[in-house]
Amino acid sequence: ARSAPVRLLLVEDEPRLSASLCRGLEEEGYVVDHAADGVQAEELAAGDYDAFVVDWRLPRGDGRQFVAAL
Repeated sequence: ARSAPVRLLLVEDEPRLSASLCRGLEEEGYVVDHAADGVQAEELAAGDYDAFVVDWRLPRGDGRQFVAAL
């Protein structure tokens, strides 16, 4: 049986880095959603994710606080 793809939430505010990370992760078979700041990350975090990749320094939020709240 084929397993479902791993769903990731990438939280990164730098556009070029986040685009590169999303592209690379998707090429490896992951399903990736992206949040560019802490507020957007909190909104998306209610989704069904297998893992989070989080930048510590974010506009409109703090990556460490976001992870602690999960």
